[in-house]
Amino acid sequence: MKKIIVFLLIGLILQGRIFGQENKDYNKWSTFFKVEDSLMIAAYYEKSTANYQEHLEKFEHGFKSIKKNQRVSFQPYQINAYYNFACLYSILNDKANAILQLKKSIKAGYIDYAHIMQDPDLDNIRQENGFQQLIQPLKAIGDYHYILSNGNIFDYNQTQKFPSFTYQSKNDSNLIKLRTTFNLDSIAGNGSDVDKTINLMHWLHNLVKHDGNSALPSEKNALALIKICSVDERGINCRGLAITLNECLLSMGYKSRYVTCLPKDSLKIDQDCHVINSVYIPSLKKWIWLDPTFDTYVKDENGQYLSILEVREKIINNKPMFISENANWNNTTPQTVEYYLRQYMAKNLYMLECPIYSKYDLETYATTKQLSFVRLIPVNHLEQIVIPVKQTANNGNTIIRYGTNNPALFFKQP
Repeated sequence: MKKIIVFLLIGLILQGRIFGQENKDYNKWSTFFKVEDSLMIAAYYEKSTANYQEHLEKFEHGFKSIKKNQRVSFQPYQINAYYNFACLYSILNDKANAILQLKKSIKAGYIDYAHIMQDPDLDNIRQENGFQQLIQPLKAIGDYHYILSNGNIFDYNQTQKFPSFTYQSKNDSNLIKLRTTFNLDSIAGNGSDVDKTINLMHWLHNLVKHDGNSALPSEKNALALIKICSVDERGINCRGLAITLNECLLSMGYKSRYVTCLPKDSLKIDQDCHVINSVYIPSLKKWIWLDPTFDTYVKDENGQYLSILEVREKIINNKPMFISENANWNNTTPQTVEYYLRQYMAKNLYMLECPIYSKYDLETYATTKQLSFVRLIPVNHLEQIVIPVKQTANNGNTIIRYGTNNPALFFKQP
């Protein structure tokens, strides 16, 4: 069973299709669909197909009564209604009707391949030919391991067609102020260069909570972000946390970047991505993965710290990996390798993007500011950046985006 299709609802909210409704009858229909959804869920728990069918028919009649351009707002309820009915029929071992309702759900827009493959409610139909035929097209949309594996074609012979990466000196006045204001030398400690970077990540994770639903303030630098979180008792999203950690690392003399990890999103409905840090460790002569949102690094079975590319490869090849023992979200939700890496990050490691110039206050709004990013794209991805793309962001910044198919150039040693 699946009570709600969260990512679709979030996507609709972000696109302004739900709470931006201007139709006077929106609230009436919203209440109607919520009530019928709850009654169908009750029928599911009662294992009553008759009651479920009664409320499904009412739901369908209401859904057909609203205008077509309004239906997208309530489509997640429709998808859910058919999916849960398929689960109910499957539990009762009515295989034909279970597959029929599942087909309706997929036709209405259900794409959560991972859930459909793990939902115990569907165990009775999982080996049926009809089930296999229905889910096969979903692999290219929702099987993130499959998608990542098929997006693992790169061109290591491609020459560089974007400006060289640069890293601001720790002697910059803003970075000196950041380092002294928070006594980062003391926080980093006297251990190895790896230990120091991890200590900084732990400190930030415990100081500033993650809040993925709140937009970043207009001033986007470590000093301003930490201050506003303290004064307003609020959190910031993963991008804000990665920007803050990046500037702290730069202030300590490390070559560091914040990296946006992007899904393939072939249907253009996934509004989610994740932003982490990649820091170059001189003693290891390599980049390593740091994620302040979940307070974690990644190691292999031999205890070696892994880079973003190494994590990507190990996900594809089903190799063992380990995250920090205390990896968590906001010190409340522990993380596991299975969810954090093999599900969530498997989805978000299809493409990578980072700024070309890693510096303090890079993304603060300014109408005269120009920001350059480079995106690492699989060779076989349909949307390549052939020439630099220039655009004006809503905040007034000018964005120039380059593309490359060569991971060696993207993660070139500083």
